[in-house]
Amino acid sequence: MFTCIIPTIEKSDKWEKQIPFLVEHNKVDEIIIIKDLPKPEISAYYEFDKIKLFYTGGGCFCNGSWNKGVELAKNAENIILANDDILFNTDVIDRVCKLKLEEYGIIGVGNEFRNHISRPFGFGQLMFMKKENYTKIPKGIKHWYGDDWLFYQMSLLGKTNYTIDCKLITDVSESSGSEIVQERIKKDTEWWELNNEPFKQFFWKEWKN
Repeated sequence: MFTCIIPTIEKSDKWEKQIPFLVEHNKVDEIIIIKDLPKPEISAYYEFDKIKLFYTGGGCFCNGSWNKGVELAKNAENIILANDDILFNTDVIDRVCKLKLEEYGIIGVGNEFRNHISRPFGFGQLMFMKKENYTKIPKGIKHWYGDDWLFYQMSLLGKTNYTIDCKLITDVSESSGSEIVQERIKKDTEWWELNNEPFKQFFWKEWKN
């Protein structure tokens, strides 16, 4: 069974359109929506028992919201990390369920089922993994590079990351266009450039082998 974690700043409405399909899926027993916003006087209400809603107060961005969502998923064995600006056919969950997830690192989205040494483009828009393998993302990267961090940490644990064929309907980075998010991305890039050397050394060695 999966817990699906969706962080949002409500710049896109695609996640709300995706929710009913996740609710109906028999392999998804919990959906955690992390709204990176101040809690309003009248909180949003969802009629589905599967849904849990949490307001961060703002400032967590995507990666901090992923961390919070995993923390809240106390009983989860497997997790799905989904962007809020994507729509996808939930049959991909059925296909992932046919795999022995404990034998893989992260399964992200791509054009085919195959393993990867370095993170491919678009990988982090939708990711499947064992919860026990999730490694908390550092506070230095709040919006970008979270999927890089998880990808490379998983590889350092000796796990192989894969993509699975899954077509997404998305306006890429629809929720990342605001000025405050763009400013955060600049800071994330500075942190990543200063701190990703262990990953680069590891993967240069792996690539040569």
